[in-house]
Amino acid sequence: MEKGTQQRLETQFGRLLDHMGTVFLALILALIVWLIAISRENPTLTETFPQAVEINVRGLAPDLALVRNLDGESIRPVLQGPRSAWENLEADDITPYIDLTGLDVGDHIVDVEIEVLDPKVTLVESEQPELRITLDTILTQTLPIKVSILDSAAAGYEWQRPTIEPISATVRGPAIYVEDVSYLEATIFLFNAKQQVDQIRDIQAHRQNQESVNGIVIDPPSVRIIVPVGPRPGRKDVAIRPTLTGSPDAGYRLSAVKVEPSTIVLSGDNDQLSLVPGFVETEAITLTGATEVVQRWVSVVLPEDVSSSLGTGRVLVTASITPLEGGATVKRRPILESVEDNVEVRVSLDTVDVILRGPLPGLEQLTEDDVQVILNLSGLYPGIHSVTPTVRLPDGITWEGLLPETVEVVIVSSDANNPSNTILPPTPTPQTESPLTRPVQGD
Repeated sequence: MEKGTQQRLETQFGRLLDHMGTVFLALILALIVWLIAISRENPTLTETFPQAVEINVRGLAPDLALVRNLDGESIRPVLQGPRSAWENLEADDITPYIDLTGLDVGDHIVDVEIEVLDPKVTLVESEQPELRITLDTILTQTLPIKVSILDSAAAGYEWQRPTIEPISATVRGPAIYVEDVSYLEATIFLFNAKQQVDQIRDIQAHRQNQESVNGIVIDPPSVRIIVPVGPRPGRKDVAIRPTLTGSPDAGYRLSAVKVEPSTIVLSGDNDQLSLVPGFVETEAITLTGATEVVQRWVSVVLPEDVSSSLGTGRVLVTASITPLEGGATVKRRPILESVEDNVEVRVSLDTVDVILRGPLPGLEQLTEDDVQVILNLSGLYPGIHSVTPTVRLPDGITWEGLLPETVEVVIVSSDANNPSNTILPPTPTPQTESPLTRPVQGD
């Protein structure tokens, strides 16, 4: 190659390098300008995430448990990312966790790892970089449930031995806690009850010194408690049924009757009280010609050798008389519903007076089946019960009152193989300490 030609090539190559350097420098400057513009519009932010995020547990062996439950344990990490990513970042996008894979029983210090769903966001600092945890073997045991009654029934009443469903529960958790459980307990209040109490109550685990044991799972967590409640021997609670005679003036009707008090407690010989139905009557009150409210203090008619809780022996009866819109009082025999098998049911009265209101044509066309007085016995055990009736009526007809307001129902077991279920009347049961009940001082 000639010397002149070589020099020309070298000159052209040098110019090309100079040109490429200029182009490359221009590209670098353009990139810098673009990055500056982007950083101004979408700057990188380093901030503490505003919400606390719960720490998850991974890799825990199925036969091990954390002695200290981490439920609710959370952190607020410091993160870095562009503003656009922060605007869309939510708590569900951040997952703090500890990995317990391969760890056995004992104390451990483990790192708190953090995963962020958006790759543009990175972790800068963790509020809690590590945790001290203790692992223990899982233990399960089944224990009976004890019922504690924390108050008493109404004055003149007493409670009998409770029935519970189920009778035991399973305790599961770290062995250090499960081994500390001495007994399971469910508590219930009677709140001056006069009849059966039926409630669902939570089960608590206790140590021998009655302190609560936490950090375990109780299955099932609750128990159904049924506490029979009945009058003490020689006492009986009955409704008061006012005796009304005559009719209001033409164009007026009896719209409601109120008795204060509506119930009383009778005292006397058990055999004599067993002959008394679930109500006593008052002296007669006449409504003949009434055009306004009739209010009278009247005596209660008591059986021979029976006394009552009424100091004066009198009650206040208020009969509301209103202009006739369409009303009637009908007598109906109570209809029993939800009667259990193998029981006999006795009702203290033949009929209940139902005070009705509605259009006169509708009232005049009512049949026996149109007005039904229902006594629902669902869930009631053998014994004496005071049941509040419900009334079924056709559309357009309403009821304003019942006489009496409650009906005494006696449920007697007819199962010859289980005579202990027959309670007529209830007999007192010695209230001694047992796995199912704790004695409570009665009234």
